Amino acid sequence: MKSKRRKLHHDGNATHEKPQQQEVGANTNNLPADIVTPNFAKLASTYPEFATEWINLKKRQQQTTSRNQSPSDPVIGASIGVKSPITYTDAKTASSTKKRASSFSTHVDFEFNAALTRAILCEYFQLSLPSLPKGYLCPPIPNRLNYVLWIKDLLRETFNCNNEYFEAPLPLHNHEGENVEKSTDEKQSTSNPSHYKYCSQAQSYRGMDIGCGASCIYPLLLSSKYFDQRDNESKKKWEFLGTEIDPYSIQCAQQNVDANQLQNQIKLALVPPTPDQTSFINKSTSEQNKNEQKVDDSNNDGNKNDTIDALDKLPSTPIHTAMKAASTIYSNTNSKNCRFDFCMTNPPFYATVEEATAPRAGDERNRTPMTTFESVYPGNPIGGEVKFVLDMIHGSLHHKNDITWFTAMLGKKSSLIPIEKELESLGLSRACIRKTEFVQGKHIRWGIAWTFRHPAIRSKVALIEDKVMSFNVKFDKPLLRNEALNKLSNRINVFCAHNKKGSELKFYHNGEDRLTVEDLFQPSIKASDKKEVKTQNQIIPHHQLLIDMYVENQDVGNGNNGESGKTDSVTIRLECYCHHKSAMGRIHNLRNQLTGEIARTNRRWRRRSK
Repeated sequence: MKSKRRKLHHDGNATHEKPQQQEVGANTNNLPADIVTPNFAKLASTYPEFATEWINLKKRQQQTTSRNQSPSDPVIGASIGVKSPITYTDAKTASSTKKRASSFSTHVDFEFNAALTRAILCEYFQLSLPSLPKGYLCPPIPNRLNYVLWIKDLLRETFNCNNEYFEAPLPLHNHEGENVEKSTDEKQSTSNPSHYKYCSQAQSYRGMDIGCGASCIYPLLLSSKYFDQRDNESKKKWEFLGTEIDPYSIQCAQQNVDANQLQNQIKLALVPPTPDQTSFINKSTSEQNKNEQKVDDSNNDGNKNDTIDALDKLPSTPIHTAMKAASTIYSNTNSKNCRFDFCMTNPPFYATVEEATAPRAGDERNRTPMTTFESVYPGNPIGGEVKFVLDMIHGSLHHKNDITWFTAMLGKKSSLIPIEKELESLGLSRACIRKTEFVQGKHIRWGIAWTFRHPAIRSKVALIEDKVMSFNVKFDKPLLRNEALNKLSNRINVFCAHNKKGSELKFYHNGEDRLTVEDLFQPSIKASDKKEVKTQNQIIPHHQLLIDMYVENQDVGNGNNGESGKTDSVTIRLECYCHHKSAMGRIHNLRNQLTGEIARTNRRWRRRSK
C-alpha cells in the first residue's frame, strides 16, 4: 500500500516529500501559483465583491488590534507602569490569546470565503457559483483541487495500457455496459490475457460525487474548461452524477450547474438518507421539515426495472442509494450494467451535533459553518467520517463491478486506521488500497481509495522498493551463459521442492535472464469475514509473493580466466513484490533463504565447506 504526500507548491505542481518509484501526481498539470496562494490584490482589482469583503476583514482585524492595545488591558497596562495583579503565566496566556484574536484567520467569515471562492473559480476555471447559501459549507478551492488531481492520477493508472498496475483484462465495455468489438490483434491473442487492454469506448470519464453539497464543487471543477484544455493524454471529458440527501442543497447545486451550462455533463439526484441518518433527522427536525426532506420515489415507479428491484433488497448505504439513483437517471441505457470510473466523497466529519458545534481544541475558534446534513453522520459507538466510509466499504462489496475506484477525503489522520483495517480484512491487495496526504499550508487532509480490480502480479505499487538488492554468485569453474542459467535454475528448483513453510513455491524461467519464484499461499482472513469474502467471488488475489531474479554482469563475450564465452561469477539483482501487508515478514524470510541457497552462503553450505 502506498502512502503519498501531495503538496501544491508555488510552482503549481503536485509533488511528494519522499520520492518513490511510483510518482503518482508527478505529471499533473501546471497550476497557477495564485490558486495555491491567492493574490488578494490581483483578485480585488478584478472582482468588486471580493474587494469589499477584503476591506471589511481588514477593518475587523484593525478594530481588534486597537482594543488589544488599550491601556486598560491588564497586560498592556502592566507594560506601561499601570499596577496590575497579573502573574507572568497569566500574562503569557493572555498575550497568546490576544495574538490569535488579532490574526487574519480569526476574522475570516463566510462572506469573505464565499467571495474568494467565487473569484478564484471565475479567474482560473471560468466557473460561476451564483448559489452558495450562508450556513452551508464554502469549499476551499486548493484543497478540493488537490483531491480531483489525485482522482485523475488514479484513472491514469486504471487506463494504463502497459499493465503496470492492474491485470489487463477488464471486460471490454462502455459506461452503459454494451460490449465493445475487439480489434483483430486482440482476437488473435485470446491465449494471452496480457494482450488485452482495459478499454472504455465512452468519450468521457464517468464519476459519482456522494454528497455533492450546495456548491457541487467537485463535478464543476472536473467539468471546467481548465481541465479540458490541459488534459492532453486522454482527450476525454468528464461526466458526473451528484447525490444529496438535503433538498435545498440539490436546488442550489442545480442552479450552479445551470449557470455554467453543464446540464448535459452533470446530473443531480436527491436520495433518501441511510437508516442512521433518518433516525437522526427525525430527532433533530420538526414534523414540517421532515415532510419537506422526505424523498418522493413515486415518480420513478413507472421506470422501475429489474436492477432497481434488486437494489431495493440490498442494505441501505451511501453507495447503494447513489447506485439506485443512477439506475433511474440512466434508465434509457442498459442500467443493469451502469458503470462508473470512480466515486468520491467528502464525508461528514462528526458523529454528533455537539461535536460539530463545539469550539476548536487549542485556539477555541468556531467550527467551519456548515449544516447538520454536511457535518454529522450519526453512529454508535463509531460515527462521523469513519462510520460513513465503513458504510461505503460495505456497500462497495455489492458494486465492485460497477465502480472502479472508491475514494474519500478525510479530515482526521486517525480515521485511516479503522478504515485501512477493514479493507485489509477483506483481503484487498496493497496495490488495491491507496492513501495520500493533501497539504495546503498548515492544513492537511487525507485521501483513501480502494478498488476490486485484480492488480498485476508485478504491479508497481506492490514492489518493495527499499528491498531491491543484488548479490554475487561464484561457480566452481567457468560456465557458458546457458550453463550458468541452468545451474542457477537447478539450485532454485531444489530450494522450492524442499520448502517446509507450508506454502507452494512455484519456479519458472522466462527463457532469458529472469528467474522467478512465486509463493502461492493465501492470506489469513478473520473467521467473521470468511463468509463475506466467499460470497464476493474471492476478493483475494491468487498471487501473494513474487521474487524476480535478474542475472546480470555476465562477461560472455570475453569471459573470465581467459576462456572465451565463459564466466565463473554472475550478479543477481532481486525485485520483490508483496501484495499483502500480512506477508511482508514472509517475503523477507523467503528472500534471505533464497539468496543463501543460490549463493551457497547459508549455514548448511558453510558447514559443508569446512
